[in-house]
Parts: sequence; structure tokens; C-alpha cells
Amino acid sequence: MRFSGLLKCLVFLALFWVAQAHALVLHNQPSAINPVASTQFLADPSGKLTFEEVSSAAYASKFKTAAPHGEDINFGFTRDTYWIKLSLSRAAHSEQKWILSIPYQTLDRIAFYAPGKPPVITGNLQPFDSRPIKSRFFAFPLSVETSTQDFYLQVNSQYSLTVPMELWLPEDYFESTGDASILQALYFGELLSLVIYNLLLFLYLRDKSFFIYALFGVAMGMAMFAGNGYGRIYLWQNLPHWDEVAQCTCLSLASLFGIWFTNSFLNSKKNAPKLYKILAWMSYCYVAISIALPLGHLIDLPINYLFVTFAIISPITTLLFVATGVIALRAGQREARFFLLAWGVLWTGGFIAAMRSFGIVPSNPLTNYAVQISSAFEMLLLSFALADRIRIERMAREHAQIEKIAAEKQLVRALINSEQKLENTVALRTAELETSLTNEKNLRELYVRFGAFISHEFRNPLNLIESQVALFRRERVHNIDNGEKRLQNISVATHQLAELFDRWLQSDRLNYALNEAEPEPIALDIWLPEFVADIQKLHETHPIFFDECTPTELWADVRLLKTALLNLIDNAAKYSEAHQPVRITVLNNLKMIGIKVSDQGIGIAPDNLSKVFEEYFRCKDDIKTPGIGLGLAFVRQIMNLHQGKIEVTSELGHGSSFCLWFPIPGAVSQRDSVGH
Repeated sequence: MRFSGLLKCLVFLALFWVAQAHALVLHNQPSAINPVASTQFLADPSGKLTFEEVSSAAYASKFKTAAPHGEDINFGFTRDTYWIKLSLSRAAHSEQKWILSIPYQTLDRIAFYAPGKPPVITGNLQPFDSRPIKSRFFAFPLSVETSTQDFYLQVNSQYSLTVPMELWLPEDYFESTGDASILQALYFGELLSLVIYNLLLFLYLRDKSFFIYALFGVAMGMAMFAGNGYGRIYLWQNLPHWDEVAQCTCLSLASLFGIWFTNSFLNSKKNAPKLYKILAWMSYCYVAISIALPLGHLIDLPINYLFVTFAIISPITTLLFVATGVIALRAGQREARFFLLAWGVLWTGGFIAAMRSFGIVPSNPLTNYAVQISSAFEMLLLSFALADRIRIERMAREHAQIEKIAAEKQLVRALINSEQKLENTVALRTAELETSLTNEKNLRELYVRFGAFISHEFRNPLNLIESQVALFRRERVHNIDNGEKRLQNISVATHQLAELFDRWLQSDRLNYALNEAEPEPIALDIWLPEFVADIQKLHETHPIFFDECTPTELWADVRLLKTALLNLIDNAAKYSEAHQPVRITVLNNLKMIGIKVSDQGIGIAPDNLSKVFEEYFRCKDDIKTPGIGLGLAFVRQIMNLHQGKIEVTSELGHGSSFCLWFPIPGAVSQRDSVGH
């Protein structure tokens, strides 16, 4: 009996020594602690062992020391359930509260057993609310004592069974998850930018390669979104079975689109017909996988075999892409260089991921994220490939143009040499053609300028008609009878439009409408009041005053004078608050007669005073004001036709004044146009 008691004591001491030897003593540190060296595992092929059994002394010796191939525990593809024992203690000065993080998404079931506490059952196939810490991965809060404690994990998965573990202080854990989210946001931001960019290129170029590439980017992005746990958080919290297969399904679709992209981009049907047929069969496999995975739980399919099949054929598919690229490069497709580099990078990442899934290569952050890292570079390089394709096509067009020009020059030289006798005739004909082209060009320019002129003139009466109709409708709702007034204003605008149409139809004046003036004597003291009375109807919100003048005779083209004043008054009203007056004054300096239009509007910045008469010029601070920047350009041209000049003075916030100076016949004047 004494010997038996002594033997039990020795066994207990041995087990205690073994437990102490595997115990990890925690010390406060801001970075993650990898406890893999202090873990043991036990395989449970039946999956029927209970926590009471595995935590009993009888099973203590059956646990094997974890000897991971790398930084994480990786059992590869297996249907077995595994128990993992983690022996922990903490230093006396260390924090008691810790977090055990398992940064791996595809674990179907995890049962966590802490000393003296009920088990926590969670996992990929469990409700999202079962996670004790709401995170994209699995995390468990720990209370660690100074004495050694054993924590147990029961895990299984139909995908590769990898159990990376990290121990964090709570504050550092949440900070690290925030930093990781920033990196993931950068990845998805890059992916989204590339997808949008290629969709825009597809809409512009109508090249289906860009559209297929965008589909490939969307599928790859969704695969990474699901694989990193974001899909379960934001999109399908209550669909655990879909979350289990989402990443592999999206990767299958990405592979399918990758095959389509390869065939389209490299024209593999022509350049590599045998590989084209093989890739076609591979595409059928990916279609089958992407359909079978979501339906697996409904019709009881062996999902783990589908995962294994995908892990096997993915590197093979990428190798086929590379082989197709090599053939295309040999066939003279220079853009295949970036294509080869892109798929070579992705093949490397996919190969590493597949080898990690089978437990052949170590499991660590680099191999865990191998596909995501390589996909980021692959997407970027494929964009370079598409851009290189555009560059090569452009160079080919330029080269073809150069060859065409060279051929034309050679043909011209041959014709000159062989048809020397016709040289004079050809020269004469060429001169005639050049004259004809010049005339046609000048006529076209006149049409364009006159069209711009007319469109600018149409705007004011059309705006008036629109505003008067709107006021008429609003007043009718409130029983205000201003119909006669509105109809009169519309009649004025309609009359102005009719005049413009008449001028448009006068084709005999089209060629010189903006190039010749027909001056006639105008009594400004009589003509201007009538003009102001008519124009006041077009600007009801701005009073227009005319300072009476002595009898003054001005020689000018009435039509062009009216156009110039209409533009100045229209601008004064547009750039002034409602009810601000516009004033018209006649000036005389013995050599020239001036008509000044002044307002109390927003004014013009000094830097813009020299630019306002340029065609299509708009100040940066008045982009919301209607107009196309032609009015003042027309005014300057009209004054040039009259051998006159324009003077402008303005101060920001205090209004502007434009003065049209017309020469007095017989008087000596100096032509000086401010704003040229």
C-alpha cells in the first residue's frame, strides 16, 4: 500500500512538473503573445469526447505537445475534432484581464472552457451573438491567476483546420483591431478604385476586357471581405452556413471571371486553342463549385471535398494563365508582360495559401494573408496590363499614321517625278483648293460666331417669357390680375425674338453681320428714353434710370448699338441685387460721345478687368450666374467696328461702370480699347 501511494505521488508530481513546464507566464506587453509553444492538443476522431473526460487525469498523458509548422497550429484538411489545452499563469505585477484571439474565420465550431466558468460555444456556424466579443474573428476574455490554469478549446472545421492564437491585453487588442481595419480599408479602397476605373474605361472604350476585369475585382473583393470576417459582421450575420462557404464561392467566381478575362485579353482562342479548351473545362468546374457550395447544406453535399477540390485546381488554373500568357508573349502581344507578372504574383499567393491549407508550409500572418496580399499586387499589375494594352494600341495607330504619311509622301514624289509635265496644273489646282478651303473655313467661322451671337441674344427674351409665365401662374393662384401686364411683357420679348429670327433668315447679311456696321445718325436725347422704356419691361426687378442729356447726335449702327446696350444692361441686372438701380448716362468730350451704363452690383476683381472682354471668360466667383461669357466679347467687337473703345471701372462690392465711346465724325480720336 505504501508503494502504491508513493507511485501515485510520483505520478502526480510528474504531471504537475509537465504542466509547469508547458505553462506560459504572462507579462504585460503592448504586442501580441503567441502561446503556441505552451499548448498541447488531442485528436478526437469521433468528436464525442466531453470536457470532463479530456480534463481528467486519465487523458492528461494523451495530450501531445504542439509542434506547429510555423507560428500557428495547422492540422490541414481534416474531419477530426481537436482539443487544445493552453496552460497559463501571470506574473504578480501583470494584469489579470487578458483576451485570447483566434484570427481565423473558417472554424465551424469552437467551444472554450475556462476554469470555473461555463463553456462558451461559438464558431462560424453559430449565431453571431454567440461571440463573447463582437469582432470579425473569435476572441475570448480571460481571467488569469498567478497560479497555473488550464484553458481548453474544442475546434473543428470542414475547411483547413488552422488555429492561430494570440494573447492580448484588452486595450492593446482593441487598438490592434482598429489598426488592422485601417489596413483592410486601404486594401478595399484600392480594389474599389480599380473596379470603378475599369468600369469607366469599359463605358468609354467598349472593350469587354475592362468589364470582365471589373467583375473579377468585385468577386475577389467579396471573397476577401468574407474571408476577413466583415461579411458576417455587416452583411449576413444570421446566415452562418452561407458565411462558411462565402469566401470559397466568391473565389470560384473570381477564378471564372479570371478565365474569361484571360481568354478575352490574350485572345487565347486564336493564340493557344488547346489551353483555351482546357480553361473552358476549368470554368465549368468553377461554375459547379460556386453553385454547389451554397446548396451544400440544403442537399447534404460533402462541402469539405469541394474546399479541397478548389484548393487543388486553383494553383493549376493560375499556371494555365501563366502558360497562356507565355504563348501570347511569344505571339507578339507585348501587353502580356504585365499579365504574366500579375498572375505570377497571384499564383505565388494562391500556391502558398493552398500549401498552408494542407499543412505543408508554416501558418503565420504572411501565409494566412497570402492570397489577399498577392491579390492587391495582382489587381494593380492587371491594371498596368490593360493600360499597357491601350498604350501599345495608341503607338500602333501612331506608327500606322507615320507609315501612311510616309507612303503618301513617297507617292507624291513618284507622281511629281512621273508627271512633271502636269506640275504647273497641279500647283494651280492646289492653290485653288487652298483658296476654297480658306473660304470655306472663313465661312464656317462666320456661321459659328453668328450662331453664338444669336444664341446669346435669344437667351434674354426667352428668360423673360419664362419668368412672365411663371409670375402669371403664381398670381393667378393668388387671384392677382396682372395678366395684361404679363402679356405685354411677353409681347415685347416675342417681338424681340421675331426681330432676331428675321436677321437670322437674312442670309445676305449673314457673312458680315458681325464684321460690318451701317452707321446712321441717332438722336440720343430722343432714342435713349424710348430704348430705356422698352428695356425696363425686360428687367422689372431693377429700375433703369436715364440721365437726361442735351440734344446729341451719334453716328452708329442702331442694331449693333442696341445689342451692345442690351448686353451691358443685362449684365448689370444679373450681377446686382433685386431693386438695385441701373443708370444710363451720356457723356461728351468734344472728340467722342460716350454712353455709360452703371450698376451697384458685386463689382469685378482688379485681376479680371483685363479679361472680361475675352470670349467665354467667366469669373471664378460667378459660375452660378447664367451665361456663357460672350456678351462683353460681342460688345468689344461692336465697338471695334465703330472705331470706338470701351472703358470699364469697377470696385468689388461697389458696382461697375462700362462706357461705350463712339467717335464724332470729323473729330480726331485715338483708338484705345480697354480689355484687349
